[in-house]
Amino acid sequence: MIGLFSISLRALESAALPPHLGELAHALLFDLLRSEDPALSAAVHGANPKPFSLAVHAPPAKDGRIALSKGDIVRLTVGTLDAPLTRCLCTALALARSEKRPLRLGEGGFACSHVTYRAADFADLAMPVSAKAVFLADFRTPTAFKMGDVYYPFPEPGLFFSSLLRRWNAFCPDEKLPDVSPEEWRSSVWLSRFRGRTKPFLMKGGRIPGFTGQLWLELADPQRARTAARLLAFAPFAGAGVKTAMGMGQVRVASARQPRP
Repeated sequence: MIGLFSISLRALESAALPPHLGELAHALLFDLLRSEDPALSAAVHGANPKPFSLAVHAPPAKDGRIALSKGDIVRLTVGTLDAPLTRCLCTALALARSEKRPLRLGEGGFACSHVTYRAADFADLAMPVSAKAVFLADFRTPTAFKMGDVYYPFPEPGLFFSSLLRRWNAFCPDEKLPDVSPEEWRSSVWLSRFRGRTKPFLMKGGRIPGFTGQLWLELADPQRARTAARLLAFAPFAGAGVKTAMGMGQVRVASARQPRP
């Protein structure tokens, strides 16, 4: 069982937060896990790759700080990629809400005001596929891929699907998908249109170049269409590219028509 959580945090007081909220949300998630199961929290902390993805959505920073007033909302999205972690986070969030326990995001105190949760099994993950199916991948937080020692901040289908495939095979307990190289993905999935821009992801120690925006992907190879459709359904849980446990690579996927020029 895997999970996709949408968590609304309501500011209990005015606060000025730094712009690198991904690292603060990463720490908040481990605080929640530790409160419920310290041993599991330690195991997840030491895991590589991490069995979760996260994204943070907050008001934009101004003059290097994110100014929040009492009652303002910061939203977290967390994808959990194994059953123990999914169950632990469910319980920790339920207790935080029932006990009205304040949560810390950096120096700011927050209440967990609302949680929605979607559970899924790997076996059930798939998108509907038809001849020359087109899918819209919406990258909502900065996304980048690694090419050697270099961050590649562009929407490249081979790197996108290879990233998802690695995470699927790392965490799916029962069914490993066949290896497909980035070069093979490029001949199987066509990027028919991209609408977006480059956008850096801010961290305490600097910034990582990335992109946000929408990709229209056409499944051109019927032999790989089923695997591609399963990976696309997995993408919202797993995230794509690098630093998904810090806030990068959040993506949503839907069936789509080609956009007008």
